[in-house]
Amino acid sequence: MPNLKPIYPIYVISKGRADACKTADFLIREEVPFHIVIEPQEKDLYAAKYGEERLHILPFSNLGRGSIPVRNWVKEHSTANGDQRHWILDDNMRGVYRWYRGKRIWCDSGAALHITEEFIDRYTNVAIGGLNYSFFGRNPRQGHKVPPFRLNCHVYSCMLILNELPHEWRGRYNEDTDLCLQVLADGWCTIQMQIFLIDKLQTMTMKGGNTDQLYDGDGRLYMARSLERKWPGVVKTTRKFKRPQHHIKANWQHFDNKLIKRNDVDFDNLKLIDEYGLNLQQVKPEIVSKRIQGYMDEQIAKTGQTVKPAHLVNTPPSRFVNVFLNKYASMYPINRDFAKDMIDQILRHRGTSKEQPIPLPQYMVELEGRWYDSLNSGEPDYAIYDDDYYFTDMWVCWAIYSRNYLRTLLKPNVYPIVENVKTIADLGCGIGYTTAGFKQIFPSSEVIGTNLEGTKQHDFCKVMADASGFKMASDIQGLGQIDLVFASEYFEHILAPITHLEEILATLSPRFLYVANSFNTHSIGHFNHYSVERNWLPASKLSGIFNKTLFAHGYRQVEIKAWNNKPALWAKDAQNLEALGGSDG
Repeated sequence: MPNLKPIYPIYVISKGRADACKTADFLIREEVPFHIVIEPQEKDLYAAKYGEERLHILPFSNLGRGSIPVRNWVKEHSTANGDQRHWILDDNMRGVYRWYRGKRIWCDSGAALHITEEFIDRYTNVAIGGLNYSFFGRNPRQGHKVPPFRLNCHVYSCMLILNELPHEWRGRYNEDTDLCLQVLADGWCTIQMQIFLIDKLQTMTMKGGNTDQLYDGDGRLYMARSLERKWPGVVKTTRKFKRPQHHIKANWQHFDNKLIKRNDVDFDNLKLIDEYGLNLQQVKPEIVSKRIQGYMDEQIAKTGQTVKPAHLVNTPPSRFVNVFLNKYASMYPINRDFAKDMIDQILRHRGTSKEQPIPLPQYMVELEGRWYDSLNSGEPDYAIYDDDYYFTDMWVCWAIYSRNYLRTLLKPNVYPIVENVKTIADLGCGIGYTTAGFKQIFPSSEVIGTNLEGTKQHDFCKVMADASGFKMASDIQGLGQIDLVFASEYFEHILAPITHLEEILATLSPRFLYVANSFNTHSIGHFNHYSVERNWLPASKLSGIFNKTLFAHGYRQVEIKAWNNKPALWAKDAQNLEALGGSDG
C-alpha cells in the first residue's frame, strides 16, 4: 500500500466534542497529520486527549454565529501560512470509503485525500473540491451510474478550498451550500469526488457541535428559509428526509462552468487508470461477499501477491470477546456476566467506546488501591496478579494497546524492516493474545511468550500456545538469541527495570526491541519509585534513562511514525540505521 499523505493542511473544526471528535480519532488512527480548531475555553479538554501540539486556539468564543467565524479564521490562517489550498473537515466523520466496482470498501484516508488533491490541481479554476457522503452513494444494481466525480455541485463537510478566493463564509445556516453557490455564480468550478466517500454521521445524531444552537426546534426550517432568501429563484424550501430541507433548482444542473486544464500538466501522457498503488487487503478472517472474493482472486492472479490476514490483529476484539470469556470461564470459576460488564466499563472509562467516558469500575478502583497501599507499607502485594478479575484489565490492554502495536508492525513502512525475523519473544505475555497475533503475522518464526509459572495467566497462555502454535517460558533464561523482543506494559511492573533491561540485552542479544513503556502512569502493578543503580528514582525519570541505556548499548530508534511515539522500535544494526530511517536519540 502507498504511504500517501495530503499535500495541503487539514483543519478539523470542533466544539463540545473533546471526548468524541470522531474525525480526529480516525485521522490519528491512520496517521494523517491535522489540527483541531477549538475555542479557548475548551483547550484543556482537547489537549488532554489529543495533545496541545494538535490544537489551533481561536481568538474568540461563543459568538452565537455557528461555525462561520471559525471557517473564515481557518482560511485566513492557512493563507497567512502561504498555502494554496486547505482542507476543512467537520468533526463527526469516521473514515473514508473507496467506491470500488459497486462496493463501498474502507480506504486509507491519507491516500484518498492526496489523490483528490492531485486531481483537482490539474485544473486552474476549481474553487472547492471534496468527498461525497457515503450514505449518498448509489447502487449500480438499481440502474444508477456512478461517475468518479460530479462537476459543479455542492460539496459538504470534507472540503478542499482554494485560498485565493475572494468569497467568504457568511450567514449562519447552510454555509457550505451558500459558498458553493457563490463560487459557481462567479464562474468557478466545484468537484465532488464519488470515487472516495466520507463516512459522516448524520447531522443532529451527536451531542456537541452546533446541535443545540442551530438545529433545535424549528432550526431546520430557519436554515432552509435563510438560504432561499439569499438565492431567490435558485433555492426553494421543501421537505426531505422527514424534515424541512433546501432544494437547488434543477439539482445544480444549470451551472455549466467548464474545467480549465493547466498548461504544465501533460494530459496526453496521464494513465487512463491510475490506482496509485492501492490494492485490496483482507482484514477479516473470512470474506463473506462472493463479489469481493472474486476481486481478491483477480488481484492475486494479476499480481501474484496477497496479504495474509492476521485474524486476531485485524478483527475488532468486540467480535471475539465472548469466545475469550467462555474459554476463561471454562478454566476458572468466574462470573462471566460480571467479567463482561467489567470489560465494557473499563473500555468506556478509557474513552474507547462510542459512549461517554465513565469512572473506573469500583472493583478495579479497590484493586488499584490495594496495590498502592501495599507499596506504602513497603510490601508490594504481587498476589493482585492472580486476582479473579485482574484478567479483565489485561483483555482491555490487549484490545486497546497491544493489538494496535501489532497493527503498526503491518504498516508498509514498518513490516519490511522486521519481516525476516526468525525468533520473537513477547515478555510478560498477559493472556497470550498478543503472542498469538505475532504467530499469525510471522507464521514461520519461532514465537515465545514469557509468564510466571503457577499463575492463572501462565496456565491460560499455555492453552493459547497449544492452540496458536507459539511456545511458553517462565523467564528469559535458556531462550538463546532472539531477533525481536516485544515488551508492552512490561518494564513498569519490574522494580529494577534498567537492570532487567541490561539482562535482556546480554542474554537475548536482540536485533530489535519493540517496546511501549508508561512508567509515569498510575496503574495496577506500577511503582511510584524504581531502583536504578542502588538509588530510588521517581517514575517520571525512567523513560529517559531507559532510552539512554539502549543508546549506550548500540541501539538506535527507528522512525516508524507511531502516534505519540508508542510503541518505539529500536534496532541494533547501526550501520543500516539510515536506511531504516533511524534516529540518533
